[in-house]
Amino acid sequence: DNGVSSWWQDLSTKYSLLPDDQMRDKLKKAFASFASSVQLALDQYVSDGEEISASKKKAQGKFESLAMMLLAKYGEKQDAKRQISLLFSTLPRDYQPTETLKKLSLDLDSAPKNADYLPKGQITSFTENLSSLLPPEYNAVYDVSLGAYAIQPTLDLAKLIADNDDSQSAQSTPFGQVASTPLQRDVPNYGPGLYALFGISGGVGCALTHSVVIPLDVVKTRLQTDPDKYNGIFDGATSIVKDEGVGALLLGAQATIAGYLWYGVSVYPSYTFFKR
Repeated sequence: DNGVSSWWQDLSTKYSLLPDDQMRDKLKKAFASFASSVQLALDQYVSDGEEISASKKKAQGKFESLAMMLLAKYGEKQDAKRQISLLFSTLPRDYQPTETLKKLSLDLDSAPKNADYLPKGQITSFTENLSSLLPPEYNAVYDVSLGAYAIQPTLDLAKLIADNDDSQSAQSTPFGQVASTPLQRDVPNYGPGLYALFGISGGVGCALTHSVVIPLDVVKTRLQTDPDKYNGIFDGATSIVKDEGVGALLLGAQATIAGYLWYGVSVYPSYTFFKR
């Protein structure tokens, strides 16, 4: 989707100045962690707080619903139906959305087949282009011996190298790598000086902006407590200045400035700290 595409493009741009080997290594690991994050989210969606193995029928129904959701959102895009059928054919037999896969198998002949594929005969590693799709000779086909849908021609998973540094941090799948851990965000390590700057900026900013509207608050309060005394905000302001002097428009300024100064000093550094 657009969010993932934007994230991947930003990563690619971020690492583009690195040597090719380093760039591929970083992108591989990011892709693997992303795949693990998706897997965790799908596990939660399907299990709904229960063990998936406890109710295979329920899990199959969840995958059926998920397949329909993906088809509803992406089904009109180029080659989407075949790619979705390939995706769900990687599930274990008891979890496959068989009804949806049957319907998809009837539509695949008419689907466009000019998406951005890997060249034919080069399905040995997805490390060169992790966003590529399986080429059109691969399809989800019902395997009678398995009693389930499977990718044909068969993919040799042993050739899909997950990580060249043998770190065992990822496992290979037909659609790329899945890491042993999900994506993790580095927690920013801000120093006291930066938090102090947030506090000063927040305090000064809040105090100044709320000081500007103190006269308006004074007139508004007078109008609320005695609606018949003044004929609108302008008349109220001019009457207060005439009867009580300009200083009357600044009544309560000390409390307002002190309150919002403390608000800015405390909230902005705290928000920055806790949002990490």
